[in-house]
Amino acid sequence: MDVQDRVVKVIGGEMPDRVPIFIPGFVPRFLETFDAAHDDAAGSKICICNGKDLTPLVHLGVDLCEVPGPPHLKPEQELPRLDDEFMAVDMFGRVFKRHVSGNVEYLDYQGPYLRTEDAIKQWNHLIPQQIDPDWYDRVYKETLACVDTHAICPLFKACDGIYSILEQAIGIENMAFMLHDKPEMIDFLLDKIYKIVINDVKGLLDAKVAFILICDDITIENHPSITPDLVEKHLLPLYTKLVDRVHTSGGKAFFRTTGDVLNVIGTLVKAGFDAVHVTNPEPSYLEEAKMFWGDRICIIGNLDVMSVLSLSTPIQVKRKVKELLDIAKGSGRYIFGTNDVLINSAKLGNVEAMIAAAKQHGMY
Repeated sequence: MDVQDRVVKVIGGEMPDRVPIFIPGFVPRFLETFDAAHDDAAGSKICICNGKDLTPLVHLGVDLCEVPGPPHLKPEQELPRLDDEFMAVDMFGRVFKRHVSGNVEYLDYQGPYLRTEDAIKQWNHLIPQQIDPDWYDRVYKETLACVDTHAICPLFKACDGIYSILEQAIGIENMAFMLHDKPEMIDFLLDKIYKIVINDVKGLLDAKVAFILICDDITIENHPSITPDLVEKHLLPLYTKLVDRVHTSGGKAFFRTTGDVLNVIGTLVKAGFDAVHVTNPEPSYLEEAKMFWGDRICIIGNLDVMSVLSLSTPIQVKRKVKELLDIAKGSGRYIFGTNDVLINSAKLGNVEAMIAAAKQHGMY
């Protein structure tokens, strides 16, 4: 069966040949481990999509993985400069610190730049960015090659968040105060961020991308970072417009938040999302999500990368994969996946055992 058909069918509640397999990605050191063990993955198996090397995931037999969103041209308006050359402010008002490990540059969030109400009101950088015009045709061809030649579906990440971006830009205290005393300002700022996000979503759809991921950390660990009633009030209208735009172009909309998604999954269903990534690794979360919402939204997850792929044996991995599939495979609307990217300590043998078990026990 065609890999994209497999994913589309399971999202729609049908039973394809087997449960699709999702791994978001991997850290650079895992790529080094993979390359050292698999010289046969070179040559015709090289798969690049939007600058991300998907070769290990293709070789392993993964059906769905995450890739970055569209690249932007440099904004005309200069952002504020900080005294520390390794520190930078982004267009949303978040402070990041740059550091390099090997050949990879990382950006670590440091805190909000907009700490006062006056600074928030005067911030004028929340403007949609122009996408590189050469990108559309290139990424369309790369996506076709992924699906037709390499049998893997790219899931394009459209944003780092809407609510979570604003919280990082103005700080938790300001966020809490304004949600209570100045909700109209929160709506004004969220709408400006939404316009930036929807611009990138439209760009992805213009490149004929089929699967789009919206990330927003509205839950943290085992509790919401914003109460479910406020999610409905301030975010549901924006989420609904995003999903409608994706559906109008024939695409599928995915959602991910860290922590306990069960508190907000009802809102995601109302917004029309097609699939939600359950990142909490407890099997009970997967079971509850599948039991109460599995007939209305596709559930993705939730094998723990750290405790299972890093600290277990291949036999234990296979046992855990079967346990999750027995819980969630059911009548469709389930994509087996890890709760995070493959980290440095993830053992290649365990990853291979996971994929083999998912294909064996995921058959319909």
